[in-house]
Amino acid sequence: MTKHVIWDWNGTLLDDVEHALHAVNALLRARKLPPIDRDGYRTRFGFPVSGFYTELGFDIEREDFAALSETYINHYRQVAASATTHTEARDVMGQLAQQGIAQSVLSAMEINMLRQMLSDHGLIDLLTHVRGLNDQQASSKVALGVELMRTLGATPNDVLFVGDTLHDLETATAMGAHCLLFACGHQTLERLSGSGATVIHSLYEVIDFVRARN
Repeated sequence: MTKHVIWDWNGTLLDDVEHALHAVNALLRARKLPPIDRDGYRTRFGFPVSGFYTELGFDIEREDFAALSETYINHYRQVAASATTHTEARDVMGQLAQQGIAQSVLSAMEINMLRQMLSDHGLIDLLTHVRGLNDQQASSKVALGVELMRTLGATPNDVLFVGDTLHDLETATAMGAHCLLFACGHQTLERLSGSGATVIHSLYEVIDFVRARN
């Protein structure tokens, strides 16, 4: 039985691939590196983000990664105000709340920025817990996920984690939770399907999954 749904934020609830792509290309242009398109981004993007930057040609050994991450966030902030949640996100979260399903957000975004964005989009009141990183370097959220499970005191079988990347699957596995991967976010359908995880194409499929289990 599913009692708690944990959402990833970027790419899963928030439709921000184009905004992230804009910020990455700004960094690439500043270093005279070739820009990438949406498909190239979704094919390569992954965690930790430092590995993604290395694959794009950034010299992480010589460049201050903390400063690089801050510059990315500055570019991202300039355009992120225009990002919207995926069309069905608010309705799905509302329906789950009406069914008595608790919900939280677990993200690799810096916690203060995460809380502000959730508040700006009118979602924070629907959430039991919000977990984000203490820095802007988008490393791993596995430890956050394990800590959140301890806080919930939930049986892993009662928890569903919904994300859009292979790292979300890794995190859910560490938590012992069920996992659905959303194919309209930061990684391609081909990458997600190759993981063996259950892949969804609409967030309404989360409701279907919960109803089938409950």
